[in-house]
Amino acid sequence: QLAHDVVAREQDRVRRVLDALTTYRGVAERLLARLALGDREAGGAYEALGPAFAQLGRRLAAVEAERARQAAAADARASRLSMLTVGTLLGLLLLLVGIHQRGRRRAEVAASEAAAVAASEARFRGLIDDNSDLVLLIGPDQVVRSASRAARDVLGFDPREIEHRSLAELLHPDDLPLLSTAGGG
Repeated sequence: QLAHDVVAREQDRVRRVLDALTTYRGVAERLLARLALGDREAGGAYEALGPAFAQLGRRLAAVEAERARQAAAADARASRLSMLTVGTLLGLLLLLVGIHQRGRRRAEVAASEAAAVAASEARFRGLIDDNSDLVLLIGPDQVVRSASRAARDVLGFDPREIEHRSLAELLHPDDLPLLSTAGGG
């Protein structure tokens, strides 16, 4: 709205200047005709036109000053907007880099933990499978979770056949009371 008002004021000023120029055109044509004839003091041209040209110069200077002020204000707004845009983009970039770095660190930690678990499981499996003793991993529900290779030699079952079976299925019926006293219920 401010820009629209300024433009309207400038258009009004320009109209007034044009009206003044039209008025002085007739005078200027007569004076030029007389000057063309060699009359340098033709009708008091200096006294008649001097103040009008001075007023016109002041008006033009005022319009130029207003335009320069508006241009400076627009340039300042554009600079602020550019700085805000660049700052916002840099902030977003830093946020994205931070998020990426955090994700990468989490992935590295997860990979490191997974490798450590795999190495630990491999050592454990090596100890269990390379042992000649029967080793059964039994869950709290009395179900066999894992069996060593010795299950084949000691029980005559493939270790995979024993897994996911109840311990009660594998014991002799006379040994079941021992299972209940061991806390299996």
